[in-house]
Amino acid sequence: LLGDLIMGKYSLFIFEKEFSYIFVRNFLFVGLPYFIIGRVIYKYMERIKKTGVAMISFTIGIFLIATVIERFVLVNQGLNTIRDHYTSTTPLAVSVFVLFAFSSRQLTSLENFLAKIGRNYLAGIYIIHPIVITCLSMVMRRVGFYRVYEWIAPFLVFVSSTLLVMILGYVVKQNKYKR
Repeated sequence: LLGDLIMGKYSLFIFEKEFSYIFVRNFLFVGLPYFIIGRVIYKYMERIKKTGVAMISFTIGIFLIATVIERFVLVNQGLNTIRDHYTSTTPLAVSVFVLFAFSSRQLTSLENFLAKIGRNYLAGIYIIHPIVITCLSMVMRRVGFYRVYEWIAPFLVFVSSTLLVMILGYVVKQNKYKR
């Protein structure tokens, strides 16, 4: 993940150039580290659960604010690359994954809803979200809403990816029963 940050988000700052997306967004710099993080979360979930939903929710807020601040600083310095992985992205993702993994008895109805999405659709969302990002970016540029999209992209991509995965799952399930 450090390689992804150095050659990705901070390449303009460190090397004064951007590297091709293909060299940075791959199994070595992104896929494998997140897979390992997932295994570590799974292994230590009982210990992590002792932290509590409130603390995990608090960390999500802190890392979300940190991401927005980091983006703001990089944009204002003219150093924001096309990459979407900030320093606080990984701790934010880990916090969200952990929240989704909590037992539904401990969660509010909104958190329970998000946990259900995480349990049922997370793999599909992870796989399909780059396609959704690309499509939404192209559409928003074409219709002239890209400046607004830049600020709401994470939410819009999450909702769009989730709905798309749910619809695809429904279609597959319906076709399975027709045979």
